[in-house]
Amino acid sequence: MTKECKLITYLSERDVGEDIHIVKEVNIDDNGDITDEIKIIKDFKRPFWVTKPAFRTYNDKKETEELRKLDRFTSTQSKLYKNIAMRLGDRYIGVWDPRIIKGSPYLYGSDVDSRTILKHMYNEKYGEPKSPYRVGVFDIETNILTNEIIIISIMTANECRLVVLKKYADRIPQLKERMLKALENNIPTVAYVKDGPHHSYDKIREGILNNFHMEILETELDLIKYIFKHANYMNIDFLTGWNIKYDLTEIIERIENAGLEPKDIFHYDKIPSKYAYFNFKEGRSKKITEAGREIPLPPEEVWSFTTSTTNYYFIDAMNAHRYVRVGGATVPGGYSLDNILKVEGVVGKLKFDSNQGFKGAEWHIYMVEKKPLEYLVYNIWDCMSILAMDAKTKDLSISVPLLSGISHFDVFNSGPKKLVDSIFFFFYNEKKVLGVKDPREDNNKILGLDSWVNKV
Repeated sequence: MTKECKLITYLSERDVGEDIHIVKEVNIDDNGDITDEIKIIKDFKRPFWVTKPAFRTYNDKKETEELRKLDRFTSTQSKLYKNIAMRLGDRYIGVWDPRIIKGSPYLYGSDVDSRTILKHMYNEKYGEPKSPYRVGVFDIETNILTNEIIIISIMTANECRLVVLKKYADRIPQLKERMLKALENNIPTVAYVKDGPHHSYDKIREGILNNFHMEILETELDLIKYIFKHANYMNIDFLTGWNIKYDLTEIIERIENAGLEPKDIFHYDKIPSKYAYFNFKEGRSKKITEAGREIPLPPEEVWSFTTSTTNYYFIDAMNAHRYVRVGGATVPGGYSLDNILKVEGVVGKLKFDSNQGFKGAEWHIYMVEKKPLEYLVYNIWDCMSILAMDAKTKDLSISVPLLSGISHFDVFNSGPKKLVDSIFFFFYNEKKVLGVKDPREDNNKILGLDSWVNKV
């Protein structure tokens, strides 16, 4: 039996009234069978270091300091800067601004996130995770003319669930009897254009057709509740989609319009309800170059992330594809799903012969009005194609966790932040502690894609 730490969610006292880390552990037995376990760690004390008074003989920040010259203290992440201020001495007592506190030349080790420290502790005890991350994909379709969510699907390599708005389903005679046959007839039997038949895709196709569930429900909110209730129990580590900012903002809007909070819909019921939490944070959409020019970022480079009490981590497959290939040239033709599928040698989005040559929004309107059954198949393939692509590229199942290293996934787009985490533990093994960057400096940098380092 082996244990791995797959996900860590941090919630502060400001978020839920307590300082907690929610760890998703997986236990893997000798047969390779995986069971999930949620562990809640309250008031986790992370370390920080302050220069001993006798060695405070300098005024400028240092990159590192020897452990023997430092006093080690601990604090919850919620009260970190309050406790740092107390330990730094009279000048900082009562100071609440982290930007001022982190300016002290005598502070070390506080730049490393508590999730990173906790993950390192797990790896030290149980070894680094070796099993692939389990990927689930979801997708929504809306009726452009009525602005209603009419279809949502979610799937893994072993299961597919499709929910359809009743007013839409009523237009398709004998839908339940015809749906599976429509999938069998229209879903590609071979997904990899250049490689031909492949066991990984055969397994996905067989698993979904043999474990297909469809429900017809009355309201948009019913569709959303159904899908995300089941998502927490589908053995998913990463829940993804292509440009999920669109899907999530549409879903959040419907939840809030119904007078509910997203946390009540997405929450995993094996986590105490008092900790229910959901926050979608859009990434920075602009960057500033070294020359001081402000440049908008294309959607594939805007790394958004979600903090939520789910049994999985939301991640955008489009962003992951781009950042796994950081430093490389952008893909010719852009980052539409159809284009990236073709670039990776996977069958693109489904086209139907009788679509009358429509494109863009007109095509979607035509399919909703004239080909409602085929449009359901189209939605299913959008999810399946991402699973098929990941089975080939392994971007989500292997590359993202591997390239994240010890860092949490929220900062996957930031090479410098991931580097700081790695260097921290390197120096610690050398009996040194990494210094703290002064946030007041006008050179805060993150990894960009058109050059190695860019200002933000």
